Amino acid sequence: SSVLQDMIRLQRATGMRPGEVCIVRPCDLDRSGEVWTFRPHRHKLEHKGLDRTVYVGPAGQAVLLKYLPREPTAYCFSPRESLAESWASRREARKSLVRPSQVCRTKARPKRTAGDRYETGSYATAIKRAALRADKQAHREQPEADAEKRLVPDWSPNQLRHLAATRIRAEFGLEAAAAILGHTNVST
Repeated sequence: SSVLQDMIRLQRATGMRPGEVCIVRPCDLDRSGEVWTFRPHRHKLEHKGLDRTVYVGPAGQAVLLKYLPREPTAYCFSPRESLAESWASRREARKSLVRPSQVCRTKARPKRTAGDRYETGSYATAIKRAALRADKQAHREQPEADAEKRLVPDWSPNQLRHLAATRIRAEFGLEAAAAILGHTNVST
């Protein structure tokens, strides 16, 4: 979904932890400067009395702009929105006519509903499922490839943080990477 794609783009651009990208809200963003700052309302090291500031440059700002016109305390990345987008695209791609009994098939009281934000586990699961679907698509496009071999490797959201750290370290040095990622010790 485009919501999941934007979460990945934001995490890759900023080096956020998966748990931080899941809880971005407009009220936690300071958009007054050229580089925006995001102060999560909760984070990994708050129990040690440390503050966490994520710097959001132009690439991250471009991702976030379409999620800002909402309630200030609402989470930017919602599984509900992602699911609604998925249902709408399936409905548009449908080749047969929609029967009157199938116009609205929502249950009155479903046992499970999509949440108002992604959890770190559901974010990782969504990425894993997308990688599996991409692998199946790659195998359909390359039928001569070994069916047992993964053409699209499995990966996790934490790898995006490591990718950002590697990119920042190569361009600006170790201290800059530690500062941007919020590490208190350079050896981390």
